[in-house]
Amino acid sequence: MIEGLIARIKAFVMTASAVIAVLFGAYILGGRAARRSAEIKNQREENKRLSTTIEVKNETTDKIRRMGDGAVDDELSANWMRD
Repeated sequence: MIEGLIARIKAFVMTASAVIAVLFGAYILGGRAARRSAEIKNQREENKRLSTTIEVKNETTDKIRRMGDGAVDDELSANWMRD
């Protein structure tokens, strides 16, 4: 009788510990996935911001290359500060 009760308790403890281990593993993996997702999102935003900056830089460089020397000098004399 006591052996049967001990066997039931052992089975319950083993089942409960297995369930807890599975839940803990899912929690850890979910946290890693969420962290990785946030990193990817931040990297995409950074890439978008950098591409916009490079695009503006290239437009400005092209504009300066199309202008003559006198026009560039006049532009710098009139608007030497950043916008």
